[in-house]
Amino acid sequence: MSAIATLETEAIVNYLHADIITKNRSQIEYARESLARMRPPSIFTRLISRQQKPLERRRAELEGMLRDAEAQLRQAKVVQNQVHMVSGMIVVGLMGKEKFLKGEEEEEEDEMILRIDSMLETLTCSNLVKEIEGARGALGLRSLGEVAEDRARDADLGEVKRALFKVERKWEAMKALAEWQGIAAP
Repeated sequence: MSAIATLETEAIVNYLHADIITKNRSQIEYARESLARMRPPSIFTRLISRQQKPLERRRAELEGMLRDAEAQLRQAKVVQNQVHMVSGMIVVGLMGKEKFLKGEEEEEEDEMILRIDSMLETLTCSNLVKEIEGARGALGLRSLGEVAEDRARDADLGEVKRALFKVERKWEAMKALAEWQGIAAP
C-alpha cells in the first residue's frame, strides 16, 4: 500500500489506542531514565551492606515495568498490522467487485463476485472493521468504500485480478489460522 495508507493506518491505531500507546511510551521513558541513573552495585557493596536490597528490588520493578510496557507497544504494532492488512483486503475486495460488476467476462464474473462477497461479508462484520470505519470517520478520512471506488477507476482489470488472488490467499490463511486457534468455526 502507499505511504498515505500507512500514515492513515498509524493515525487510526493511534486514535483507537492512544491511551495505551502514550502511557506505555512514558512508562518506557521513565523506566529507562531511572535505570540509567541507578548505579549498578558492586559485588563488595552487596556483600557488606544490606542497604542494596531496596535498590535491587526497585531495579527489578523498573525492569518489569519496562518489559510490560514494551510488550503492550508490540501488541499495538500487531494491531496496526491487522488494521493495515484488513483495510487493504477490504479495499481490494471492493475494487474487484466494482470492476467485475462493470466487466464483460460473465462466467468468471459471477464466481469471483460470490467469492468476494463471502470474504467481504465476514470481514465487514468484524469488530475491528467497525472500529476502523468509526476511527476513519472521526479522523475525517474517507471510508474504505470511497477509497476503493477511487482506486477502481484508475486500476486495470488484470491488476485487480492479481491483487484479488493475493488477498484471497491471505484470507484463506487467516481463516485457517482462526480455525486452528479455535476462534472461528470450521
